[in-house]
Amino acid sequence: MNTPVIILAGLALVITGFYALRRFESMRNKSSEELRAILHGQDWLFYRNALLELRRRGEDIRQEVMPVLNLLVADSRQLRIGGWLILRQVYPELASRVPEYNPREALDVCKEKMQKIFELRD
Repeated sequence: MNTPVIILAGLALVITGFYALRRFESMRNKSSEELRAILHGQDWLFYRNALLELRRRGEDIRQEVMPVLNLLVADSRQLRIGGWLILRQVYPELASRVPEYNPREALDVCKEKMQKIFELRD
């Protein structure tokens, strides 16, 4: 590869990283309603930050767990892994109730292991 291509690729990576970081940090500027709207949207990459910001504000986030639980039984392994990481960090007491859960297992197995959590929520 030639040097200009490497420089342009590096610059694009830095700019993309900068904007992603700004979006993550912008949670503090959002209202609680906007943060909750994120949790009901499709952009699951921001669920963790929205939940942490709501908790930082002293708000009760127990009722906001359903979008995370839904990730744990998603068809996509990537979504299940993301959901598990969020659950363990934001809701560790709930994650401790299913220590055998592994998001890398087959979807049927994941659903079966999460069944007791869903039963608790009903």
